[in-house]
Amino acid sequence: MALLDSDVLRWLCQTPKKNLDSLMRVSQRLPRAGPARVSMGMGLKHPHSPNDPFLAKLAAAASTEMGKAQLAGASGVSDGPPLLDILSNPVMMAAPAQVERSSGYNEHRPRRPPPDLPSLLLNSRIVYIGMPLVPAVTELVIAELLYLQYADPRQPIYVYINSTGTARADGETVGLETEGFAIYDTLMNVRNQIQTVAVGAAIGQACLLLASGDKGMRYMMPHATAMIQQPRLPSTGQMSAIDVHIRAKELINNRDTLVGLLAKHTGNV
Repeated sequence: MALLDSDVLRWLCQTPKKNLDSLMRVSQRLPRAGPARVSMGMGLKHPHSPNDPFLAKLAAAASTEMGKAQLAGASGVSDGPPLLDILSNPVMMAAPAQVERSSGYNEHRPRRPPPDLPSLLLNSRIVYIGMPLVPAVTELVIAELLYLQYADPRQPIYVYINSTGTARADGETVGLETEGFAIYDTLMNVRNQIQTVAVGAAIGQACLLLASGDKGMRYMMPHATAMIQQPRLPSTGQMSAIDVHIRAKELINNRDTLVGLLAKHTGNV
C-alpha cells in the first residue's frame, strides 16, 4: 500500500475543503502515473494545470485505494483541518519506520523470553543447595532429584553444595538433623550417577551430602571448606527434664550416624 507524498499532504492541509472535490475530479481524469515517474525536484505550478508534476503526484495517489480513502476523508464533514486524521494516524504515517525497525537487530532476538535461572539449571541436570537445610530446601532438593531420575535415569545428576547444614554460619540451629538424612537417603536411592561439588562451604549435614557422591565423582573448589560439627538442639522454649534427656539421646544418635556414614563413604570403616 502506498502513502501520500509529503508535499501532497502539506499542500492539501492548506487547501480549503471546497476545492478538494474539484481537485479529485481533475486528478482522476489525468493519466495514472506511478511514483517512479514523478519528478521530485520540480517546483509547484498552478494545481489545475494538467502538466503540473504536483497534480501528477495527486493523480498517482488517487489511483490507489488508500489514496482515494485519504482524499475522500479530506472532504468530509469534520470541522478540523483537511487530512488531519491522516497525519495523526500512527499506522499510516509510521508504516515505513516500522518496516525498517523490524528488519534491524530485533530479528535476531529470541522469539520467546528466556527461562528463569532455576529452570535453566534443572534443565542442565544441576541441583544447587545454597542455603541451610530447612524443610523448604529439603522438599525442593528431593523433588528435583526424583524428577531428574524420572526424566532420564541414565544421565548423571550434578549436586553443587554451598550450605552450612542445619545451622547458620553464626551457629544458630534452623533445622533438624533429619533434613540432611532425608536428602542423603534420596541420593542413595536414585539410580542416576551422583556427582557432588563443594563450592564455598559444606558443613555438618552438607558435608555428608558431599561425601554421598559416587566414588571418583566428589569434588571441591580450591577455596571450599568441608567440616563436620556437633549437632545442636533447636531452641524451642522451656522443656521438662525428661524431654531434654530424650533430645540429648537423639542428638548423640544422629552424631554417631553421621560419623558412621562419613566413614563408610571415605573408606575409613
